[in-house]
Amino acid sequence: MGFVARLAPEKSPGLFVRAAALVAQARPSVRFVVVGDGPMRVHLEALADRLGVGPAFTFVGWVTPEDQPKTLRGIDVLVNPSLRAWSETFCIANIEAMATGVPLVSFGVGGIGEYLAHDVNGVFVDTAAPQGIADAVVDLLADPAKRARLGAAARSWRRSPWTTS
Repeated sequence: MGFVARLAPEKSPGLFVRAAALVAQARPSVRFVVVGDGPMRVHLEALADRLGVGPAFTFVGWVTPEDQPKTLRGIDVLVNPSLRAWSETFCIANIEAMATGVPLVSFGVGGIGEYLAHDVNGVFVDTAAPQGIADAVVDLLADPAKRARLGAAARSWRRSPWTTS
């Protein structure tokens, strides 16, 4: 389970860490990767430790644009927990994940709803709580065929998934 973003409040990385702790309860073998850096990193590392999942976390910091595809391909499910529409007008990390075929779990705020469709090329979570994210991730981890289908649809996306022509 991965997170790719600046480690700042508007990206909701704490929500990711809390959801990861719930995923770990259901799937203890899951590992978590945080790609990015920022003012919240030390607090997030401490939160992961407090929640008992610190050893399952890897905080890799920034990666170069050349290394980003390889890093993303090592993630089974990418989570974008941003709740604020103004902070996610488009989200390049989502597009990069989709381009590499990584299934995405998101709230669909801001411009994300323009390119992501629930159960077509990603998963929308409608509960703004760690449990909603955790449930979506656990569902995807339990269903490799669904992950592959969503990842393939995301990778092949060229226009709005709602368009029929």
